[in-house]
Amino acid sequence: MPLELNDYNLILMELNKAVKMHNFYPQGHPNLENALQNCHNLMLEKMGEGEELKFTLSKKGFFSDKNPIAPENEDLAGLAKKLFYRRVKEFTITHDITAEELAHFLEIVQIEPDEIAAKGGVESILASKSVEGVLLNEMRYEDLKRLKAQLEEKEAEKEEEKELSVETTQPEAEEGEEEAEAEVELSEPEAEEEPVDEQLQELLEKIENEGDFLRYNDLSVRVNEKVESLIKEKSLAETFPALLLFFNHSESATGRDPDICTIARERLDQFLVNKEVLRYLIDRAGRKEEAHRAAIQQMIVRRGDDAIELLLIVLIDAKEASTRRNLFNTAVLFGNPILPHIERELKSETWYAVRQMVALLGEIGDPITLDMLQQTYLHEDLRVKREVLKSMARIASERSTQFLIEALDESDKALVNQAITSLGMLRDPAAIEQLGKIALSWDSFAESQEAKREAIKALGIIGDQRAVVHLSKILLKKRWFSKGTNEDFRALAANALGMVGGEDAFKAIEKVLAGSEGDLFNTCKRILDGREKKA
Repeated sequence: MPLELNDYNLILMELNKAVKMHNFYPQGHPNLENALQNCHNLMLEKMGEGEELKFTLSKKGFFSDKNPIAPENEDLAGLAKKLFYRRVKEFTITHDITAEELAHFLEIVQIEPDEIAAKGGVESILASKSVEGVLLNEMRYEDLKRLKAQLEEKEAEKEEEKELSVETTQPEAEEGEEEAEAEVELSEPEAEEEPVDEQLQELLEKIENEGDFLRYNDLSVRVNEKVESLIKEKSLAETFPALLLFFNHSESATGRDPDICTIARERLDQFLVNKEVLRYLIDRAGRKEEAHRAAIQQMIVRRGDDAIELLLIVLIDAKEASTRRNLFNTAVLFGNPILPHIERELKSETWYAVRQMVALLGEIGDPITLDMLQQTYLHEDLRVKREVLKSMARIASERSTQFLIEALDESDKALVNQAITSLGMLRDPAAIEQLGKIALSWDSFAESQEAKREAIKALGIIGDQRAVVHLSKILLKKRWFSKGTNEDFRALAANALGMVGGEDAFKAIEKVLAGSEGDLFNTCKRILDGREKKA
């Protein structure tokens, strides 16, 4: 599900907090580790399996799809300016990012621009640290791997030169040459042209606009013979235009003669029976850039169980996040017929395979999958358990709500936080009482404070008037923790009350506005101003 600007704002605020901690505390300090973990957890919570967070930036601030993110926030504008001067114009956070990779990314801010340039740019710095969860400036995984290989090759050459003690010198590159070479290496490759078999192309041109059934049938037989020949030669890419043509002609909505549509379907199915053709289509469906993805996905779905079995194998083994996302979306199109296959894969010994299947169950969103999800929650890997809690949020039912409420008693704080977030996504008022207790709890430990934050946000998302009493208590509380932390909670409560709305919620915000300052004042004022504009 697409993220809203407020989600991007929350992530950047946590990112900025982590940067400040990075500047103040030495590596390994508990406060720094907590800040990094909080930011990392929030990113993963906001992203679905295989999804990405993409930010663009300028000297003025951050943007998402050209929409400014918190343009009034001076701290975020300052962070954007620092990254911009270090030649970061956009960055993409993938679902596979680790807390360690996040720390390496934040270290960029501490390195002076001149030093970054001397080290080959920000891309080279992250590549040298094997960071794959952050892609900078339109880089792709292929570019990252190539750059890393180049760096390793250069390092190996240096070591070899040291060992051989070669006393020769090479002319240094002129200023700008090295940068230009890097740009050539990282630039987008030209669009790959589809290979064309001239004989097949000629047949396809003839059959494209043929309206006579007998002539169409004759031409389709000749196309079929040519395609089978190409399949035997392993020239699968050259068969694709024929598959696409028959797929397009198979739809009765095109206005073609129903008999011609039937012939087109028969020819298409003859090709799809071949497992090599099916595997080729699945690989194409997973490409990052694929102009015919929708048609290819429908061809795959036509093959039913045979396609599902192969698709899940490729999905589980896929290395690239974009590939997994595209194949995941293809798998969802099968709907409930895919469930028996998922149930078998849930018994896999590899945690990531099980997690993928759990995510699919959540995306399908049928209550009949709750038994499978609850059984899988017994899995020993916390990542699988967390995915179960995320998937529960997509299946609105009393059973899902009750399961998530019970998960609030988990000893692992990450699971508790996910259960809170999922209850918010379900928007079931039945969870308000439990979430209210967490939101009003008093505990000075950082982990418990994170649960408190999530509970406040969840109450706002649920949006029921029964949450107002809990949120108002937090907003009106003058001192709970340290002043800064207390003000953060109050600002969150004000924002949540604004989401709930209603007379009592706005009265509480108005009561606090006059005596507040800083972020709390800005939050209250923004909410009240927004109410007046709507009115």
